[in-house]
Amino acid sequence: ENNSGAAAPTGDWDYKSYQQYFVDMSAAWKQDFPNIQRYIMYQVMPKPCAMGPKGDQLREAQRTLPSLFSNMSILCTLALPGYEGCHFSPTGYQNFADLTAPLVGQDFYGIVPADVVTAPNLQRAWFTTSSRTEIALEFDQDMGWNRFANVNFYLDKVGGKVTSGSVSGRIVKLVLSSAAAATATLDYLEDDHWNYNESVSTLLYGANALPALTFADVMIAPPPTSYSTWAADPAQGLTAGVNDGPLDDPDLDGVVNLMEFTLLGDPLVPSSARLPTVSLPGGGAWVFEYERSNLSAPPATTQIVEYGSDLVGWTPVTIPATSAGIVTITPGSSSDHVSVAIPALGARGFARLRVSE
Repeated sequence: ENNSGAAAPTGDWDYKSYQQYFVDMSAAWKQDFPNIQRYIMYQVMPKPCAMGPKGDQLREAQRTLPSLFSNMSILCTLALPGYEGCHFSPTGYQNFADLTAPLVGQDFYGIVPADVVTAPNLQRAWFTTSSRTEIALEFDQDMGWNRFANVNFYLDKVGGKVTSGSVSGRIVKLVLSSAAAATATLDYLEDDHWNYNESVSTLLYGANALPALTFADVMIAPPPTSYSTWAADPAQGLTAGVNDGPLDDPDLDGVVNLMEFTLLGDPLVPSSARLPTVSLPGGGAWVFEYERSNLSAPPATTQIVEYGSDLVGWTPVTIPATSAGIVTITPGSSSDHVSVAIPALGARGFARLRVSE
């Protein structure tokens, strides 16, 4: 709770140095305990011990800390019965153990859980339209929608802007009462408007029934850009009506413009470096992989991976916005890594990527 204020040795707000101090501390741990395998992080309750005023930013530093560690998981303390305003009761700490046990079983004992055992964590946010009246939130797992959660969203620190919402898989959509600023930021659950005695009925939950991690000062990206906008960008160097068509190939490298747009290629520089790859990691299955530009993600384009044992019969796999089935989508800053697990095809096999607007 002390990290919610200005207790850092730097003299500045503690949340600003929180992550670096954690990295330094974990490095010291590894000197004394070199066999450390996993870290389990708990995002603290809002306004712990009534301290502040930067609790929202502290929880954001905690939420994003796993991005610095490949072996860190994070859980949420929200909705755990037994919280007493600063610490937890004995029953509350038992609830901590119950929350943590499935994660320990998965990571250390090889138990395969029936569902995701970590708290839903926001991956990115963007406006769905140029009018900026709807926001899409992508989480790292399937979500549920709670119509009572509207009150916990704050656009540029102002509440009451979200009028309704919906969910599809990992994507939560928020409808706004009016157009947001192009530079708007979004918070979910703020210290100044949260009472720990408040009913948990206003929280946002994952499909696994665990409450989502809170977030603060999250930038909202512009809506996905269509191919035509990309082609008209002077940075691409294309000429309207001459070589800017989706099926044009001005650099004659066999990769048409629409595919260059999808794969983050340069339409005027011949290269095959960004083309999809196929590997055989073991077990006979294939893995078909490529980097998909965020701008080309559905619905901007339709991407289909096709595979088969000959060049006649093809099995299509439509690539979704987020992971589903045999498709794993790993979000990145400007692109998503797409991985398709193709079943074993026998002595020979073929796979290809098809893209259309």
